[in-house]
Amino acid sequence: MISYLQGKVKRIGERTLTVLVGGVGYEVYVTNDILTKTNIGSEIELFVYTAIREDAMDLFGFQDESKYYFFKLLITISGIGPKSALNILETAGPDDIRQAVLNDDPGFLQKVNGIGKKTAERIVVELKSKIGAGIISSERGASNEVIEALESLGYRASEIRQALKNVDADLSTEQKVSQILKLLGK
Repeated sequence: MISYLQGKVKRIGERTLTVLVGGVGYEVYVTNDILTKTNIGSEIELFVYTAIREDAMDLFGFQDESKYYFFKLLITISGIGPKSALNILETAGPDDIRQAVLNDDPGFLQKVNGIGKKTAERIVVELKSKIGAGIISSERGASNEVIEALESLGYRASEIRQALKNVDADLSTEQKVSQILKLLGK
């Protein structure tokens, strides 16, 4: 079982990278964020999940261990295969998924291409017992307040979350909203 690759990027495809390791090229499915920040010839390290089927052996790679962990959780859910799990992680990060599960919010997961209402509900129900997060941290709660406030002003949650990464976590909710408004206003 292949669980980790370190090598040079030989080819970049539509949804895959070919990683050259010791003279062997491994085609690995990755998310778009990896594709966009990777160049041919660059060194890359990936945590890899190997999916073996009757007719294929596919590799799915992640640079972030938390995405790798959530990918493995997602594929344990009935009706979620590796490509669907990759699509989910394309749209939502592990914190977003955890938050949707803890808030019983399948609507958030329905935004993913190929995930309908029943599948989103099944994800929420089945992950609730598996993620072990239990209690929402006050920091995540504060982030949700910021997101809700800015969504009410017409901003998209995805752009708010991206901007939130560039704001000091120690600021108050009001200060975060103010800084994000400045960032999004540019």
